[in-house]
Parts: sequence; C-alpha cells; structure tokens
Amino acid sequence: FTGEVGIKEYGDKENVEFETRFEFNRDDYPMVILFVKNNKEGSIEHFKFKYEFTSENLKKFLKEKAGIRIPLTGCISEFDALTEGFAILSTEKMESALKTAKNLAKDLSEDLSKSGSTYIKLMKKVISDGVGFLDSEENRVNKILTTKLKPAKKLEMETRLNIIKSFVTRPQKKAKEEL
Repeated sequence: FTGEVGIKEYGDKENVEFETRFEFNRDDYPMVILFVKNNKEGSIEHFKFKYEFTSENLKKFLKEKAGIRIPLTGCISEFDALTEGFAILSTEKMESALKTAKNLAKDLSEDLSKSGSTYIKLMKKVISDGVGFLDSEENRVNKILTTKLKPAKKLEMETRLNIIKSFVTRPQKKAKEEL
C-alpha cells in the first residue's frame, strides 16, 4: 500500500500536521516514510528513508526495515534464503546451511559463481569468528567504498556489502515474499 500526501504552504495549509507529526521540513521533500506493524505489540512503527533516491537504496531500505525479500545487486535469492536468520542459528544448523550453500554453488552460472563464493566465505567466517564478524566486515567494506576505486572493484565491494546485508536478522517476524 502506498500513498502520496501533498502539503500546501498557502491557503488552507492542508496536511501541515504531517510535518510536525513525522518531524520533517520542506527541505526533506520528497519524503518516503515506511510504516511497519510490530507483530509482538501490534503497534505501528515508522521509518524515514534518509538516503539518496536510487532503486538500490530503496531496496536495501525495504529489506532492512520491513523484512521484504527483494534481491539486491549481486545477491542470489536461494542464498539469501539460507543467510536470512543465519546469525542466530545453532552451529549445527549453520553447518547444514553452509553445506546446502556449497551444493547450490556447484550449479551456479559463471557470472554468479563469484557471489556464491562470497556467501560461502562469509558463512564460514560467521561460524568460525561469530556474528560480530558481519558488523566488522560491513564497516571495513563501507570504509573501502569511501576511497577512490576502479569501477570493477567498486562493484565488487558493493556486491559484497549487499551480500553481507542478506545476513541481517529480524527475529520478530519472517520475511515477506518478493513483491
């Protein structure tokens, strides 16, 4: 469900209360606000989209905040399904998911094999180093992305970051299927 709310600056000044209620001003336009129902309490939370308006950023935002499964660039949906919630599994279940990932990787096309390999490496590191590895690796990759990179290396790092984000855990609810 989507909606658009126009806010008038003159005349009847319709919908001005939205600016106050959701804490934004005219410099923030256009504004995207995502409303998500908290299944435990039944309350509704809202999240503001504060990034550059690109399709990739919107996908990341929806995946992170709403748990909607939308494949990001370089991600593989079958592997995303394995890594979703991976960080909270028992070691035995992590090992089982890793074995499944290795079997899936055998059938990947040449252009997806590098992504498959990245998933497997990250899964191994989570098993050996713990969940904290994902945060430190995300920080490391973000730091690298702030430096001057060749286009191919930048794409590789962005893909790695997208794959890391596929490990994001939302234990309070299961992810919704792709839109």
